[in-house]
Amino acid sequence: MLILVATTAGWLPPTVLSRCQAIDFPTVSAHQGSAWLKTNIAPEHDADLLMRLSRGQPLTAFSWAETDELSVRKLLFDDIVALLGTDPEPVETASRWKS
Repeated sequence: MLILVATTAGWLPPTVLSRCQAIDFPTVSAHQGSAWLKTNIAPEHDADLLMRLSRGQPLTAFSWAETDELSVRKLLFDDIVALLGTDPEPVETASRWKS
């Protein structure tokens, strides 16, 4: 027995698909994912925001909470807004992004 796991069956060659039995697993609802996430991450993280940003993928949201991805995204967003502002500092911003 061979178990083949794919997120998009259409990407598999037809010869492989013709020999497979598909079993679809439903995705968890946003409510279920958020509830699970809230019990598995530190309280200072916004589970609902993480779920929205990860497009409803609880394990991705969990990983982002563990690596503090929201802080990184906020810094990046703030830098982009500053670059579009009246007094941009592109060299300073580039050096920050490089590190």
